[in-house]
Amino acid sequence: MVGSKTSVSELGESKTDSGEILKTEAVDAKPSSLDFLTLFFSAGTLVCCALPALLVAIGAGSVVASLFASAPALVWILRQKIAVFGFAGFMLLLSGVVRWKVKNRACPVDMSVRLACSRTKRFSTWIYIFSWLFYVLGVLFTFILPHLI
Repeated sequence: MVGSKTSVSELGESKTDSGEILKTEAVDAKPSSLDFLTLFFSAGTLVCCALPALLVAIGAGSVVASLFASAPALVWILRQKIAVFGFAGFMLLLSGVVRWKVKNRACPVDMSVRLACSRTKRFSTWIYIFSWLFYVLGVLFTFILPHLI
């Protein structure tokens, strides 16, 4: 078995030169939809709550008024800001749990699939980091800074 070449099929099976089939764990070559949903909801906290608070803080209240006039649904979302932040926080925690469970999952042996897997893991990590950054900025501008100003 030492020195024998292996090839990896897309189904997650490795085949050695001698014809022996080894089962491997199939790895998805794209970021999970949970990562994108987490990014969407954490960025949504910025749009609904943090951006208007920031604009008012810097004296651009008329911009906020025209924003709410052109998109009245933002007023309803702004009134539900605790639920919006609660759901976004839940999504971040859920995504963190999933990331923790699969953090040591190995990439396949095939070099092209391994590179795609490695890139996907890095991209997914950056999506998760930006999601937390958006969420923290949203909490800062919605709940903390208005009480300090």
